[in-house]
Amino acid sequence: MKAKPFAVVLQTLLDKHKMTAYRLGKDSGVSHQNISALLLGKNMPTVRIALKIARHLGESLAVFDCVTFDE
Repeated sequence: MKAKPFAVVLQTLLDKHKMTAYRLGKDSGVSHQNISALLLGKNMPTVRIALKIARHLGESLAVFDCVTFDE
């Protein structure tokens, strides 16, 4: 599988779940600023942050298999 930027995968998930970045941040416990930076490609998530996002969206961490994470 070809690697995709985390921002692309995250935006696809937000679109799929009809959710805004603000709502994801508020409901998942990940700051809105962090979500915005992830969507802009300025930051890479830790596995912990990716897991919080995936769980909130009802997805498994496997949804992010095509990206690499910061430790």
